[in-house]
Amino acid sequence: MATLKLYAAEVSPCVRSVLLTIEALNLENIQIVPVDLFQGETNSSDFRKINPIGKVPVLTDGQLTIWDSHAINAYLVDKYGTNDNLYPKSPEKRASINSMNHFDTGRLFAAHDVIIKSILSSPEPKLLDQELAKPLAEAYDLLETILTTRLYVAGNQLSIADFSIATTLSQSQNYLPLIPGKHERILAWYRKMTTLPYFGKVNDNGLNKVKEVLKEKLMR
Repeated sequence: MATLKLYAAEVSPCVRSVLLTIEALNLENIQIVPVDLFQGETNSSDFRKINPIGKVPVLTDGQLTIWDSHAINAYLVDKYGTNDNLYPKSPEKRASINSMNHFDTGRLFAAHDVIIKSILSSPEPKLLDQELAKPLAEAYDLLETILTTRLYVAGNQLSIADFSIATTLSQSQNYLPLIPGKHERILAWYRKMTTLPYFGKVNDNGLNKVKEVLKEKLMR
């Protein structure tokens, strides 16, 4: 196996979803290349040669370069997984996982991203913009409905879609918490995710760094 190289910033929930996949697959021969988002390293000419979009994570495997965490996770399971449990080859199961990956990209993470950029770009501490928060609240409600009929976000077994949505939620809850009584299914599912033996190891450090920044930037 060629040495895999992951360009990563642990403050990014997308990066942490890939790190969860790496841990779940027990992949060891991976070089982690730190990227400082707060210093704007993704905008450098050197980084843009690797990923013209200027985003992390980026995975290189020999001559292949992949960006977008969902694509990276699928690739890692397909190429290096000892089984396909996290991304089954069944067209039906894979379609369900893909649909939830798109839900993360287009609804949940997209809503989170608008808010976090608004908070971080403000020169002064600010209150949460309630108008900006509406799409995120709607995404929470949709996810609660989706979990009515399944144990995990894409079905009844753990998948890469759970990693993506769990890391996004771990971050977004710091400024728009889930509501007990209203989001009970999400809360139960998220508690289940935190019991994975590698979840805290992967998620906590980057998440804590984000929390420290939010203490300075977000008025409560």
